[in-house]
Amino acid sequence: MATRTRRTNTVERILDTAAELFYANGLRGVGVDQVIAASGVAKSTLYVHFRTKDELVAAYLRRTDISWRAQLEAAAERAGDDAAARITGLFDALTDAFDRHGFFGCPFVSAAVETALDSEARAITVQHTERRHTWLTRLSTEA
Repeated sequence: MATRTRRTNTVERILDTAAELFYANGLRGVGVDQVIAASGVAKSTLYVHFRTKDELVAAYLRRTDISWRAQLEAAAERAGDDAAARITGLFDALTDAFDRHGFFGCPFVSAAVETALDSEARAITVQHTERRHTWLTRLSTEA
């Protein structure tokens, strides 16, 4: 069990570091060596968990999608039962996040610009965008 916890903590540390660097500097603006240095892991450790930078980018985007989705949906639900209130809650949460963390743009728009059309990162970006569009369309229709 301790090995699994250590492994999870290492992966989380790598992903936390990658998220901070990728968001602030772009996917192309960050090399794997920067993630290794900033996260304090050995190169071999990073490559045990992520065989390529593309795998690291995909894991970052999947994690970011899950996190943003949970935060925005929770904020919308807290805002009330009415669809219009949920839309307002969604945008209030976005405003708060941008004010709190600084705003370097949408990580998914940035990823779409920086990745190849046939990449896993682009597919994750498209899925994220389609889910957000579907959700906002439903809320708007209900309002």
